[in-house]
Parts: sequence; C-alpha cells; structure tokens
Amino acid sequence: MACRVLIVEDEAIIAMDLEMMLQDEGCDVVATVASVKTALEQIGKHEIDCAFLDINLGHEQVFPVADELARKGVPFALLSGHTKAVVPPAHLNRPALPKPYLKKDVLKILEQLRGNAPA
Repeated sequence: MACRVLIVEDEAIIAMDLEMMLQDEGCDVVATVASVKTALEQIGKHEIDCAFLDINLGHEQVFPVADELARKGVPFALLSGHTKAVVPPAHLNRPALPKPYLKKDVLKILEQLRGNAPA
C-alpha cells in the first residue's frame, strides 16, 4: 500500500514540487493544503501515514496541525526556511527539512517518517 501523505505548504510552487517528489516515490498525497484550518479538516477526513509541514503559513504557524498529528501518532517533518527557534519544545526532536531542499533530502526524511531508517 502506498504511503498516504499530507502536505501543508503555503507556497504553491514548493508544494507542487514536494508533491511530485513524493508521488514519484509511490506516495499517495491525500491532500496539499495551505492553512491550519484546512489541514485540520483533512486530518479528520483521511487516513494519513505521515506529513510534511511548513512552519510558517502566511500569518499563522503550523503547530496546531503538528499537535493534532502528534496526538494521533502520525509522524511528520517540519519544513522551514528559518531557524527552529520558533518550534515548541514538544516538536523540537521532529525531523526537519531546511528550505531549499533537494530530492535526496526529502527521500531521507520520508524513510525516517515511514520508519525505515533511524531518526
């Protein structure tokens, strides 16, 4: 079965690029969304195996989504072009992918999220 992935990213080009990378690896991208509200709705609608979360979504941060995924036991990675200084302590040990990123780095994180490699 394909890995079901949620992408939360507000920059359309980055979201499309990440979606294509994951689909090329056989992932089923169940949703690509740009806001906390929509992400939380999608979490309620879909079975999700892992997620990629951009920290800054316009005028909001993704941490309510991170909290809900953590509550459900869904592994996720944080994406950011900035420092991890804004990351709450509960999520500091999550895999992180600095922007800009390369496909090999995305795939390494995907393996970690799937449990196929040490975190």
